[in-house]
Amino acid sequence: MAEPGTRDPAADGEPGTPALPPESWGALLDEVAAGRLTLTIESPGGGRVSVLSADELTRLQGAARTGTNGAVRLTGRELEILSLLAAGSTGTGAAARLGLAPNTVAQHLVAARRKLGVRTSAAAVDAARRAGLLP
Repeated sequence: MAEPGTRDPAADGEPGTPALPPESWGALLDEVAAGRLTLTIESPGGGRVSVLSADELTRLQGAARTGTNGAVRLTGRELEILSLLAAGSTGTGAAARLGLAPNTVAQHLVAARRKLGVRTSAAAVDAARRAGLLP
């Protein structure tokens, strides 16, 4: 398979002829769903369609909504809480360590997840790491 942004000469078969055997599509879509792959399909006429994971779509929609263009800005407290979660703490544990109410920590996590465009706190930790916000 060609790298993103390049053409795969093997895929330039006759119209209607799949470039990949049908049994390969399931494995490719599993990789997309897991967030390890974004699949871009180009038609002979130059039209393009991209298939991406639900988490990546949510992240892109969040970026578009907030106008961040991929640059995420988390508050110091949001980063502090995500750092504690990354180190293995729970939300309740982070609240106790920081002297905050558990609901306050939960609200900081809601804000961080929204900004990062993800649905879970674990995904927020991963997204913050990928964005270079956490070690």
